[in-house]
Order: sequence, then C-alpha cells, then structure tokens
Amino acid sequence: MSITQTASHGQDTAIQADLYMSFELRDKKWQLTLSDGRRGPSRYTVDAVKRVRVQNGEKDDDE
Repeated sequence: MSITQTASHGQDTAIQADLYMSFELRDKKWQLTLSDGRRGPSRYTVDAVKRVRVQNGEKDDDE
C-alpha cells in the first residue's frame, strides 16, 4: 500500500543546502564552477562580456 503525504499549508518544506561557486574571470572567457557539495562540480565556460563603466549617469566604454 502506498501513502501520499502533503505538507500542511504554511509548513516549511524547504531543504537547506549549501551552494559553492567559483568564478575565474579572464579577458576573453569566464569559467564558472558550481556545486552543492553532494554531487561533482558543474563547470561552465562562457564568453566574457564587454565591461562598461557608468559615471555620473553617462556610459563610458572601459577598454
């Protein structure tokens, strides 16, 4: 026999966990590593974003 249980309204059903992150930011590529400490880390590589500096409400390209 199987029993289905539902959480009462207002009952905390969240699972508390930690998230570990590392960022390696280079000029052309960014490497991101994410893990919850339970499984192996997930690694992602993305193209770097052009940096923009905003000063006094005006946008300046930061080169």
